Amino acid sequence: AARAPARRDGGGLRRELGLPVGAPLVGMVACLKPQKSPLDFVEVAARVAAAVPGAAFVLAGDGELRGRVQERADALGLRGRLHLLGWRRDIPGVMAALDVLVLPSVRSEATSQVISQALAVGTPVVASTVGGNPVLVRDGETGRLVAPGDARALAKAVLSLLADRDRARALARAGQAVVLTRGSIDVSMARTAEVYAELLGRTV
Repeated sequence: AARAPARRDGGGLRRELGLPVGAPLVGMVACLKPQKSPLDFVEVAARVAAAVPGAAFVLAGDGELRGRVQERADALGLRGRLHLLGWRRDIPGVMAALDVLVLPSVRSEATSQVISQALAVGTPVVASTVGGNPVLVRDGETGRLVAPGDARALAKAVLSLLADRDRARALARAGQAVVLTRGSIDVSMARTAEVYAELLGRTV
Protein backbone atom coordinates (compact mmCIF):
# COMPACT_ATOMS: atom_id res chain seq x y z
CA ALA A 1 0.00 0.00 0.00
CA ALA A 2 1.16 3.52 -0.71
CA ARG A 3 2.39 5.43 2.28
CA ALA A 4 1.26 8.99 2.91
CA PRO A 5 4.10 11.47 2.50
CA ALA A 6 5.14 13.42 5.57
CA ARG A 7 3.52 16.83 5.92
CA ARG A 8 6.03 19.34 4.57
CA ASP A 9 7.12 22.28 6.66
CA GLY A 10 5.60 25.44 5.22
CA GLY A 11 7.23 27.68 7.79
CA GLY A 12 9.72 29.07 5.30
CA LEU A 13 7.08 30.92 3.31
CA ARG A 14 5.39 32.21 6.43
CA ARG A 15 8.69 33.57 7.72
CA GLU A 16 9.39 35.10 4.32
CA LEU A 17 6.07 36.95 4.48
CA GLY A 18 6.48 37.91 8.13
CA LEU A 19 3.23 36.25 9.16
CA PRO A 20 2.44 35.73 12.84
CA VAL A 21 2.28 32.13 14.06
CA GLY A 22 -1.20 30.78 13.45
CA ALA A 23 -2.24 33.47 10.97
CA PRO A 24 -4.64 31.93 8.41
CA LEU A 25 -3.04 31.71 4.97
CA VAL A 26 -5.12 31.12 1.84
CA GLY A 27 -3.55 30.73 -1.57
CA MET A 28 -3.82 29.97 -5.25
CA VAL A 29 -1.16 28.36 -7.45
CA ALA A 30 -1.74 28.92 -11.17
CA CYS A 31 -0.86 30.83 -14.29
CA LEU A 32 -2.49 34.25 -14.19
CA LYS A 33 -4.67 33.81 -17.25
CA PRO A 34 -8.45 34.10 -17.77
CA GLN A 35 -9.34 30.41 -17.58
CA LYS A 36 -7.73 30.13 -14.16
CA SER A 37 -9.76 33.14 -12.94
CA PRO A 38 -7.24 34.78 -10.60
CA LEU A 39 -9.51 37.83 -10.36
CA ASP A 40 -12.11 35.61 -8.68
CA PHE A 41 -9.43 34.65 -6.18
CA VAL A 42 -8.91 38.33 -5.40
CA GLU A 43 -12.64 38.68 -4.76
CA VAL A 44 -12.51 35.62 -2.50
CA ALA A 45 -9.57 37.13 -0.62
CA ALA A 46 -11.46 40.36 -0.03
CA ARG A 47 -14.49 38.53 1.36
CA VAL A 48 -12.38 36.30 3.60
CA ALA A 49 -10.28 39.26 4.75
CA ALA A 50 -13.41 41.09 5.85
CA ALA A 51 -14.48 38.12 7.98
CA VAL A 52 -11.03 37.09 9.25
CA PRO A 53 -8.95 40.23 9.94
CA GLY A 54 -5.71 38.29 10.51
CA ALA A 55 -5.87 36.29 7.29
CA ALA A 56 -3.25 36.66 4.55
CA PHE A 57 -3.28 35.53 0.93
CA VAL A 58 -0.75 34.42 -1.66
CA LEU A 59 -0.92 33.91 -5.38
CA ALA A 60 1.94 31.85 -6.83
CA GLY A 61 2.30 32.17 -10.58
CA ASP A 62 2.56 34.79 -13.27
CA GLY A 63 0.92 35.71 -16.54
CA GLU A 64 -1.04 38.21 -18.57
CA LEU A 65 -3.45 39.17 -15.77
CA ARG A 66 -0.81 40.06 -13.17
CA GLY A 67 -1.32 43.81 -13.59
CA ARG A 68 -5.10 43.55 -13.33
CA VAL A 69 -4.82 41.27 -10.32
CA GLN A 70 -2.59 43.78 -8.52
CA GLU A 71 -4.87 46.68 -9.41
CA ARG A 72 -7.98 44.86 -8.20
CA ALA A 73 -6.27 43.77 -4.99
CA ASP A 74 -5.23 47.35 -4.27
CA ALA A 75 -8.73 48.62 -5.05
CA LEU A 76 -10.20 46.12 -2.57
CA GLY A 77 -7.81 47.20 0.19
CA LEU A 78 -5.65 44.06 0.09
CA ARG A 79 -2.27 45.78 -0.20
CA GLY A 80 0.06 44.07 2.25
CA ARG A 81 -2.33 41.16 2.71
CA LEU A 82 -2.36 39.60 -0.76
CA HIS A 83 1.15 38.69 -1.90
CA LEU A 84 1.92 38.05 -5.57
CA LEU A 85 4.77 35.56 -5.37
CA GLY A 86 5.43 35.16 -9.09
CA TRP A 87 6.94 31.90 -10.31
CA ARG A 88 8.28 29.72 -7.51
CA ARG A 89 10.54 26.68 -7.47
CA ASP A 90 9.31 25.60 -4.04
CA ILE A 91 5.65 24.89 -4.88
CA PRO A 92 5.32 21.94 -2.46
CA GLY A 93 6.56 24.22 0.32
CA VAL A 94 4.16 26.97 -0.73
CA MET A 95 1.25 24.54 -0.67
CA ALA A 96 2.28 23.13 2.69
CA ALA A 97 2.22 26.66 4.16
CA LEU A 98 -1.42 27.16 3.16
CA ASP A 99 -4.43 26.53 5.36
CA VAL A 100 -6.57 26.36 2.22
CA LEU A 101 -5.73 26.14 -1.48
CA VAL A 102 -8.28 27.73 -3.83
CA LEU A 103 -8.62 26.75 -7.49
CA PRO A 104 -11.36 28.95 -9.06
CA SER A 105 -10.94 27.92 -12.72
CA VAL A 106 -13.86 28.85 -14.97
CA ARG A 107 -13.04 26.75 -18.04
CA SER A 108 -12.82 23.02 -18.44
CA GLU A 109 -9.45 21.40 -17.84
CA ALA A 110 -8.15 17.92 -17.15
CA THR A 111 -7.72 16.83 -13.56
CA SER A 112 -5.58 19.55 -12.03
CA GLN A 113 -2.07 18.62 -10.96
CA VAL A 114 -2.28 21.52 -8.51
CA ILE A 115 -5.07 19.72 -6.65
CA SER A 116 -3.09 16.47 -6.59
CA GLN A 117 -0.02 18.25 -5.26
CA ALA A 118 -1.95 20.13 -2.59
CA LEU A 119 -3.72 17.03 -1.32
CA ALA A 120 -0.47 15.07 -1.42
CA VAL A 121 1.05 17.46 1.15
CA GLY A 122 -2.15 17.50 3.23
CA THR A 123 -3.53 20.93 2.30
CA PRO A 124 -7.34 21.33 2.17
CA VAL A 125 -8.72 22.32 -1.25
CA VAL A 126 -11.62 24.46 -2.45
CA ALA A 127 -12.14 24.15 -6.20
CA SER A 128 -14.65 24.87 -8.94
CA THR A 129 -16.54 22.04 -10.61
CA VAL A 130 -14.88 22.42 -14.02
CA GLY A 131 -13.19 19.64 -15.95
CA GLY A 132 -11.72 16.80 -13.95
CA ASN A 133 -11.64 18.60 -10.61
CA PRO A 134 -14.51 16.50 -9.16
CA VAL A 135 -12.44 13.36 -9.75
CA LEU A 136 -10.26 14.29 -6.78
CA VAL A 137 -12.38 16.82 -4.91
CA ARG A 138 -15.70 15.39 -3.77
CA ASP A 139 -17.66 18.05 -1.96
CA GLY A 140 -17.76 17.41 1.76
CA GLU A 141 -15.64 14.27 1.42
CA THR A 142 -12.19 15.22 0.12
CA GLY A 143 -12.57 19.00 -0.13
CA ARG A 144 -15.10 21.61 -1.16
CA LEU A 145 -16.54 22.15 -4.65
CA VAL A 146 -18.50 25.14 -5.91
CA ALA A 147 -19.81 26.35 -9.26
CA PRO A 148 -17.28 28.26 -11.40
CA GLY A 149 -17.43 32.05 -11.32
CA ASP A 150 -19.11 32.23 -7.91
CA ALA A 151 -16.71 34.14 -5.67
CA ARG A 152 -19.27 34.36 -2.89
CA ALA A 153 -19.62 30.56 -2.73
CA LEU A 154 -15.86 30.09 -2.94
CA ALA A 155 -15.34 32.48 -0.03
CA LYS A 156 -18.05 30.77 2.01
CA ALA A 157 -16.36 27.41 1.46
CA VAL A 158 -12.96 28.82 2.45
CA LEU A 159 -14.42 30.38 5.59
CA SER A 160 -16.06 27.09 6.56
CA LEU A 161 -12.66 25.36 6.43
CA LEU A 162 -10.90 28.12 8.35
CA ALA A 163 -13.61 27.98 11.02
CA ASP A 164 -13.31 24.21 11.50
CA ARG A 165 -9.65 23.23 11.19
CA ASP A 166 -10.28 19.65 12.36
CA ARG A 167 -12.84 19.16 9.60
CA ALA A 168 -10.49 20.76 7.07
CA ARG A 169 -7.68 18.40 8.05
CA ALA A 170 -10.02 15.40 7.83
CA LEU A 171 -11.05 16.38 4.30
CA ALA A 172 -7.42 16.83 3.30
CA ARG A 173 -6.47 13.43 4.70
CA ALA A 174 -9.31 11.81 2.77
CA GLY A 175 -8.18 13.60 -0.38
CA GLN A 176 -4.60 12.54 0.25
CA ALA A 177 -5.71 8.91 0.40
CA VAL A 178 -7.48 9.28 -2.97
CA VAL A 179 -4.38 10.82 -4.54
CA LEU A 180 -2.15 8.06 -3.20
CA THR A 181 -4.54 5.33 -4.35
CA ARG A 182 -4.85 6.91 -7.77
CA GLY A 183 -1.08 7.13 -8.02
CA SER A 184 -0.69 3.47 -7.08
CA ILE A 185 -3.22 2.46 -9.75
CA ASP A 186 -1.47 4.56 -12.38
CA VAL A 187 1.88 2.99 -11.51
CA SER A 188 0.41 -0.51 -11.63
CA MET A 189 -1.20 0.13 -15.02
CA ALA A 190 2.05 1.51 -16.40
CA ARG A 191 3.96 -1.56 -15.21
CA THR A 192 1.34 -3.88 -16.69
CA ALA A 193 1.55 -2.06 -20.02
CA GLU A 194 5.31 -2.47 -19.98
CA VAL A 195 4.97 -6.21 -19.44
CA TYR A 196 2.47 -6.53 -22.32
CA ALA A 197 4.73 -4.49 -24.58
CA GLU A 198 7.69 -6.68 -23.75
CA LEU A 199 5.71 -9.89 -24.37
CA LEU A 200 4.31 -8.60 -27.65
CA GLY A 201 7.78 -7.57 -28.70
CA ARG A 202 9.06 -11.06 -28.10
CA THR A 203 6.29 -12.69 -30.14
CA VAL A 204 6.65 -10.48 -33.21
